[in-house]
Amino acid sequence: MKNQITFGQLAGKWAVEKERFVKHSTCCMYKLIIRTHLLPAFGASTAVGEAEAQKFVLGKLESGMRRTTVRSIVAVLRSVLKYGARRWGIRA
Repeated sequence: MKNQITFGQLAGKWAVEKERFVKHSTCCMYKLIIRTHLLPAFGASTAVGEAEAQKFVLGKLESGMRRTTVRSIVAVLRSVLKYGARRWGIRA
C-alpha cells in the first residue's frame, strides 16, 4: 500500500464498511482475524507486498495452523487490500 494510511487504519475502515453487509457473527469473526492475526503482522505497515504476504502465510502454516484457518485469514487480508485499492486507490 502506498499513501499515508496504515494497514491497521485501512482494516478498521473495511470492517466498518462490512458491518452493513454481513451478519453480526461474521463481522465479529472478521474483526477477530484482524485483531489476532493481521494487525500484529501488518498493522503499522503502509505497504503490504506479495513477498510479505507469502512469508506471513507460510509462517502460519509452519506454526501448525490448519489450512482452513489460514485460508480464512488470507480471505480477509485479500478483501482488505482490494477494498484499499477500490475505495482509496491504494496499490498493494
